[in-house]
Amino acid sequence: MLFDSNTAKEVVKGLLQSATQFIRENPALTAWAVAATSGAALLAAPGAAAALLLNFAGFTGTGVQSGSLAAAAHSIIGNVAAGSMFSFLQSAGAGGAAALGTINGVIQAAGAAMFGSGAGMTYLKSNVSNSTTNGP
Repeated sequence: MLFDSNTAKEVVKGLLQSATQFIRENPALTAWAVAATSGAALLAAPGAAAALLLNFAGFTGTGVQSGSLAAAAHSIIGNVAAGSMFSFLQSAGAGGAAALGTINGVIQAAGAAMFGSGAGMTYLKSNVSNSTTNGP
């Protein structure tokens, strides 16, 4: 065995302390890095994000979930017109390929924007920090 449980705990504790210190000293850099990482996750797995968001709103594979945001909207709308945003979201929630593909594309576009801006700002922020720390 490479590590006993006490050694592993100390290693993890040290890593967490270092990460906490870095976050405290670099909150903006950390925020931009999180945005870039989140954007990369949305680019890589848009379907997971779509399923989570649609189910959270109440658009499920078996229809509109009672007591959800979708149910509240449905009670206000009444009869749902074909081609409406509500019918589009319901189709995506039920696994409709066309609607789900569009939603996945929108999520990937948002992920690309988050990744691009997050990575760019992380790069700029780290270079500005390094140039002011290290001098001209």
